Formats: sequence, structure tokens, C-alpha cells
Amino acid sequence: MNTDPTDSQECPEPCLGWRAVTIATAFYTLCVSIATWPRIAWFRSCLPSLFDPLQHLWIMRWYKACLFEGQSLVLCPEVQYPTGVPLGCFSPLHLQALLYIPLSLAIHNDAFCYNLIWLFGMVSTGLGTFVLTWRVIGDRWCAGFGGVLAMLRAPMLFHAGAPLELIF
Repeated sequence: MNTDPTDSQECPEPCLGWRAVTIATAFYTLCVSIATWPRIAWFRSCLPSLFDPLQHLWIMRWYKACLFEGQSLVLCPEVQYPTGVPLGCFSPLHLQALLYIPLSLAIHNDAFCYNLIWLFGMVSTGLGTFVLTWRVIGDRWCAGFGGVLAMLRAPMLFHAGAPLELIF
């Protein structure tokens, strides 16, 4: 029997735990819903604007088509026909496309998929700041407040209107 206190399996510092992360996720989702209120009402049917979201949906659909049809991601011949356009001229949206492809296979509503990806970006920004603040300070309440501040600050809410890549 080993009685050496240095071989203890317990955490020397308090652990965050899944319960705190789950509560923070639900709270941050509620905060985003309240802060951007009219948007949650038309989540399934409308895009936030008709400029950036349409381009982002086109890029994510292009990635999906290239993946399933075995085409090259580098050049899109359909845009600026007959020469095509390199996709380096557009926002890359790699992480967003990784979220879009399985969502679009399960949900056949592009506006709803886009808005779910948008919501994930907003909430994950708050959660990332929550975990970082907790690691630095060690207090769940301060970490929760830090996550809310990061998620609902002016630049995030300003960019919440359209540019999907800027909220991630």
C-alpha cells in the first residue's frame, strides 16, 4: 500500500468539469439569443444579409460539391467563365465548411445551417474565453463573466450581422 502523498491521483488545482461547461454553454446561448433578439425568431428562414452570407454559403457548397464529386478546390470554372476563378480570392471558411457539410447532409435548409454555424461561432467564442479565464483566474463566476464580455462585446455584435469568418 502506497501512502506517499506525492503519488495522489487527485487534481492539485480545482477542475472545471463538464457540468460547468454545459451550464456555461446554455447560458451563452441564451445571452446570444437575447442580445440578437429578432434574429432568433427568423433563424430557420432568413439570412442576416444578402452579401457576405450568400458568398459564404456558395463557398461552403462549393467545398461540399468538390468533396463529393472529386473536383479540385483550387479553381472554380463556373465563376468568371471561361477562365474560372481561384478560390484564393474568397474567404477560406475551412472550419465553417467542416461544420456545414455534415449539417447540410442532415438539414436541407441552407439558411438554418448558416445560422446554426453562426450561433456555434458566437457561443464557442464565449466558451473559449470562459475556459481561458478560468485557467488564468480559477474562479467560475469571473470566467463566466469574461466569456459573456468576449462574446457580446461591440466588435463581435458588429460582425454578427454578416462576416461569418470574423466571429470564429
